[in-house]
Amino acid sequence: KVGKAVFLIDIGDAKKLNFYLEVIQGTYKGMKDQDVEPDFVLVYIGPSVKYLTTSPSVDTGNDAGGVLLEIESNAESLAALGVRQEICAVATRAFGIDNTTILPGLTLVGDGFVSLIGYQAQGYHLVPVF
Repeated sequence: KVGKAVFLIDIGDAKKLNFYLEVIQGTYKGMKDQDVEPDFVLVYIGPSVKYLTTSPSVDTGNDAGGVLLEIESNAESLAALGVRQEICAVATRAFGIDNTTILPGLTLVGDGFVSLIGYQAQGYHLVPVF
């Protein structure tokens, strides 16, 4: 009756990240259609964090090919569905992201790997997205 999943999001390409955020929304809706209550958590690590800020670098903006607003919109849509989204402070530090600029609806956690371990200990199934 409940589908518990923790998605490990580690994608360095903005278009690919945006694509998977859309796919995850479809997965959520597909579960609902099957009368399964989705209980999803997304944990963003690695280069994914470059695209989850209100102040991306010029290089990141150029590399993103115009999909930064779509990524933001998809993150908002997931939050509106009740999907929890966490962003790893180790990754934000490694990629020079100011934590005060992370997108609304994302929760900063000290270490994404620790979060993943914790969710798996609570019965969430790992879905790696690379």
